[in-house]
Amino acid sequence: MKVSQDAKYQLIYSVHEHPQLGVLVHPYVVAYTSVDTLSLTYQKVFSGNASFYTQLSEQQLEQLAELDYLLVENIIRKFSPKKKIRPKEYFHKYFNKEQFKSEIRPYIEKVILKWLALMPAESSDIYVADDINPAAFRVRMKPEYTKALFHFRRNENGTSYFITLKYEDERIPFMKQGALMLTQNPARMIVHGGLYKFYDFVEGSKLAVFIHKKFVHVKPENEKVYYEKFVLSLLETAPVFAQGFEIETKKDEAQPLLKLVEHKGEFGFRLFICYGEHRFAYGTNKLFHTQLVWNENEPQFTKYKRSKIWESNRVAALTQLNLNPDDTDFFLLPDSSLVAAISWLREHKEVLSASHFKLETKLEHAYSTDQPKLNYTINDKIDWFDLEIKITIGQEVIPFATIVKEMKKGNTQMVLANGELFVFPQEWFAMGEALRQHTGKDNIFNVKKYQLDVLSLIKSKKIKDHLVSLV
Repeated sequence: MKVSQDAKYQLIYSVHEHPQLGVLVHPYVVAYTSVDTLSLTYQKVFSGNASFYTQLSEQQLEQLAELDYLLVENIIRKFSPKKKIRPKEYFHKYFNKEQFKSEIRPYIEKVILKWLALMPAESSDIYVADDINPAAFRVRMKPEYTKALFHFRRNENGTSYFITLKYEDERIPFMKQGALMLTQNPARMIVHGGLYKFYDFVEGSKLAVFIHKKFVHVKPENEKVYYEKFVLSLLETAPVFAQGFEIETKKDEAQPLLKLVEHKGEFGFRLFICYGEHRFAYGTNKLFHTQLVWNENEPQFTKYKRSKIWESNRVAALTQLNLNPDDTDFFLLPDSSLVAAISWLREHKEVLSASHFKLETKLEHAYSTDQPKLNYTINDKIDWFDLEIKITIGQEVIPFATIVKEMKKGNTQMVLANGELFVFPQEWFAMGEALRQHTGKDNIFNVKKYQLDVLSLIKSKKIKDHLVSLV
């Protein structure tokens, strides 16, 4: 070991930039000089050799053990198709930027964030390395969040875009200042001896663009695509200062809209928030719902301020009805079939209406959400019953025998007179199966009294109790 366990030393965490893997953090034990400054005598440590240094605390051992995952050889072992391989060979033969962006870097940043969570806010053990010294510059963790303001300046020559940062009341220069992007999401940046943290809506990728440049210029012919793909989504989450185009902020009354959709073979619902004629996809990370309209060649943005509590209450109301969101605006029932989705709408239509939800049920066709009403008459004969069942859907009355005929053809739905598709409730299939052998004339079912095992398949308690009383 280059540093004796009897010497006076300090455990430090050294931030450096790897040529392929980006910013990494490694722990070192660094010996003190005779005047109590950190020397250039140091030993790289990890969980396998840290026990040699008995002055380290349990907390320090836990912190440095987390960084074992960031040892270059461990990263290569995890992602290389060939397990026993030297780093030089891996980077030459197998390393590719796509895997780095989608898998390796997110993994690295997850480890860094977990390590940061173990570090006390007042830590004095983080340093930035240079070519010869792992503890070249000390870094102090900033406890408060850093504010980012996105600037756009538009004129006849196009649009210029840049970012300014402010910590408390102090502006933080970072463009072309040797900043290091520790993590992208959430964003953590080291610059001028400070480790700055940002709110979740500030993506590190947007900050990283300006580490090596002072602004981005968009030519007039590219503005339309840029504004629609980048600026519009940015306005949903981040503060923007614009010159040369309009941004209007409104706070209007909102209404939730639930739309039946098919997504990856599953039937569920998407939640939208409507302001007048405009609708916006629900999103938990948004601060605003935004709209862009081009007036000739001039962009006009409208920001509708979200009422997060109101929207959260709408989502909570859906959750209480067993409709749960995934990570986006897609809401699913435990059973993701079309029949289950339509049945859920029929069952909860009045509740949703009372909560002011709009409903849209059009996929390739519009689906009826009217709750069907079952009416019946029973005539007692000598040794059988005549059972007539009629179904009322909205204003339309349909003999159940007609539905049984559709079921015989293998159909699970039928077209109503108004053009909407009516999906048969799941429990009707058992009843249809029970009655299909007993069809008589004029849509009447002839049920023999000795065949009352059919009752076990009839879910209507009213019909079942009536038949039983006649036996």
